[in-house]
Amino acid sequence: MGSKRLLAAALFMLLISTAAGCISPSGPKPLDGSAPAGEKDKETKSEERRIIPYKADETTFQMTGGWLSGDTVALAEYSGGDTVISSYGIYTGEKKELAKVNMAVTHFETSADGKYLLLQGSTSSRHIDLLMMEVSGEVRFEHEFTSHDLSFAWNRQNPDRLFVTAFKEDWSFHPSVFYPLSGGEMTGPIDSPFAEWNGEHTLLYTAEVQQPDGSLLYEYDIRTKKTKLADEQVIALFPGESALVTLKSKDGSDYYSASLNGKESVYPAALADQEGVPEIPYAEAAGQTFLTYEYRDTRNLVSYSLTDGQKRTVLEDVQNAPLQFSPDGSLVLYGYQQETIIDLQSGSLKSLIVF
Repeated sequence: MGSKRLLAAALFMLLISTAAGCISPSGPKPLDGSAPAGEKDKETKSEERRIIPYKADETTFQMTGGWLSGDTVALAEYSGGDTVISSYGIYTGEKKELAKVNMAVTHFETSADGKYLLLQGSTSSRHIDLLMMEVSGEVRFEHEFTSHDLSFAWNRQNPDRLFVTAFKEDWSFHPSVFYPLSGGEMTGPIDSPFAEWNGEHTLLYTAEVQQPDGSLLYEYDIRTKKTKLADEQVIALFPGESALVTLKSKDGSDYYSASLNGKESVYPAALADQEGVPEIPYAEAAGQTFLTYEYRDTRNLVSYSLTDGQKRTVLEDVQNAPLQFSPDGSLVLYGYQQETIIDLQSGSLKSLIVF
């Protein structure tokens, strides 16, 4: 449980969401809608660059970890007790081994600048390892946790900030902030197992007791070690590099609130029910765009402009699966293994991994 988007133990928190599932058998339905005015040249350029899928062995392929650059991703494959991390050029089809680790990797991420890899894995049933390395393979941080489960949130503005919570079998927890590049650890910074970074020095987390209309949202500054109330009626939050988006509820109605450059905007939310419990959608904000899922008979992927509020349906009839913007915001990794790419300018779905 190493992703920053968690569901298993976070249902009582409704802070970080992960739902089990995969792409529907019929597949998402791309739309023919054209890109907004002024993006036509970008769309043409995007369509001219054909993505070359990586033909993987389904018995060894694990996942795509993220972007290393606008045209390169990082892949993980497991064989013979080792996990091999490779770079893959999505337009060239070129694959290059970056590192090999002697453990099964259950989750890994790339830093926002594409310089570092963060791997979670295990060498035994009683231990969980976190490993941070440069893309050259040089290990910069390694820590072994004797715990039942683990969750973490890696700072997108500064890779030298890592919030980690280790869980025991009775689900008691121990949170810490690690400084993996410079060294050091801050133990027990907050009394919550789940948090998200909002900026370089600030953690956001919700109150443990869930209210009918969402929870109180608190902000903790790791420099001053002070906590303050940041918001209320919050169901989930999705910090981006430039914007903070929260899913909120008021008088039985759900909506998104986005804060960009000090200006707050509100967008409608339409959630699906899972046995009477609202399904928390994955969401991702980058630049001036916010992506999320809305449920209206079918689940659709929609984008909102954080500047003028314009809404666009990107894909119809999709599953609620993780999303990750490319550095320039034109492409999005999609799926539980990040095996598909969404081209936002053309509104098309393209295979990244094929078996």
